[in-house]
Amino acid sequence: MLAYFAVDQGVRFRLQQFLANKEAQGVLVNYKGLELKLFQGTAKFIQPTILLSKETNSGFTGNLSLTDIIIKDIGYVRLLLTGKLPIEYIEMNGLDGQLIELKQNEDAVNATKATKEEIGFVINLKELILTNTKLTVFDADKKEELLRLTDFNLTIKNILVSDKTLAKRFPFTGESYQIVSGPVFIKATPFENITIDSINGTTNHTHVYNVNYKTALSKERFDAQLVKERDHYSVQVNTILFKNLRLESINEELALKSNSITFNNPEVTIYRNKLIADDFSIKPLYGSLLREAPIGIAVDTFSLNAANIIYIEKSKPNNGGGELTFNALDATITNLGNSYRAPVQVHFKSKFMNAAPFVADWTFDPNDQEDTFSFKGKLRDLDFAKVNAFTIPAAYTEVEGQMTDLYFTIYGQNDNSTIDLKIAYEDVSVYLLHPDSYKRKKVLNTLLNLFMPNNTKNKDSRYKDSHINVSRDKNKSPFNYLYKNIEKGLQDVIL
Repeated sequence: MLAYFAVDQGVRFRLQQFLANKEAQGVLVNYKGLELKLFQGTAKFIQPTILLSKETNSGFTGNLSLTDIIIKDIGYVRLLLTGKLPIEYIEMNGLDGQLIELKQNEDAVNATKATKEEIGFVINLKELILTNTKLTVFDADKKEELLRLTDFNLTIKNILVSDKTLAKRFPFTGESYQIVSGPVFIKATPFENITIDSINGTTNHTHVYNVNYKTALSKERFDAQLVKERDHYSVQVNTILFKNLRLESINEELALKSNSITFNNPEVTIYRNKLIADDFSIKPLYGSLLREAPIGIAVDTFSLNAANIIYIEKSKPNNGGGELTFNALDATITNLGNSYRAPVQVHFKSKFMNAAPFVADWTFDPNDQEDTFSFKGKLRDLDFAKVNAFTIPAAYTEVEGQMTDLYFTIYGQNDNSTIDLKIAYEDVSVYLLHPDSYKRKKVLNTLLNLFMPNNTKNKDSRYKDSHINVSRDKNKSPFNYLYKNIEKGLQDVIL
């Protein structure tokens, strides 16, 4: 009994020494009680509080309070002899806290990074458990929330944190997890927020419910703040399902992997105001984006189920913009990432303008430095009047007629491309409109339709063909590149 008491006091002394050393490093820990179970190798800190100061070099300051912290599998002999506390299992219950992000200049960031690289920082945990966590992270001025977790519960096994992982956007790796969470808020960009109603799952299957990615400001207030053109987003996803999601370390490189990721019932609205000055930054193709990603990515199958996508483009000052829609869209992407030898393959089908069946296949290889790609599509039975929702507000142009078939194949790379296009249409008329009244310009339209063929029929075929070379404007998006090809092909056969 006397020996047990002596060891108990020795361990308490060493723990106090350990915490005093942490205080010197900027982490102040206080607690109301300490329960030790020497034979089980556990320590329980009762009602601890943690104060983080600038000296931690963690990038945050703040206060945390907990119901308790339980540390298991403590090497008491090593603790007594060396004062070092090897921790392999830690459970943090009832964490409630606020953190504030520190302002750091570039020199401070580089110095901190260099220090971490010199230290050879490594943490290994067999298991980390967080229960009933409530945490809010603010920006440096404490004006905006960057992250908010509510009723957050997480168990992760076999965690590795090191210099290599800290340099990445995901600063750890782990073999398996279990998660149950209430509402989550994330400040995704200076303009956009992510909100989540709840999360429930394990490594094998994780469901994320009612996910929203939205621009915080209204379109009008958003446009008023912009110096350069930028999209306004409203994205709502009913559920996201992850299968076998994991973060792995391969040859000391971090990799995000999943057997499949499925977005169910996405509702997407993208608004762009073309009256605002262009953003002339270079827009990489998707192969380049994947190839140059800071971590490895390997998603075997990515799916969109029953999506509705609305694109609104405002190019005239007197209306809200033209609208294009892709309804009932189902898409499957295989080999999504930068860790496959096989190319990324995209297949999707939808109803264009909620009417015309549209099917397309898109292939590109992130391993190809030239960003070679192919995009093949088929659109059928389109009443041209459907596209007036876009052409009238965007171009003061009204279209009538019927397109029975449109086939196109685009082959290209980062600099230029070629489109082969074939179309069949009939009874087509185009009318230019007055900007103020939207009435047709009678004389001009008579001349226009006199010289423009209203159908594609001839003695040899009901189709008209086009073969056009297109140069890429690298200041525009990859989707603009595809649109530009189709636009040039249609202009060649119709005008």
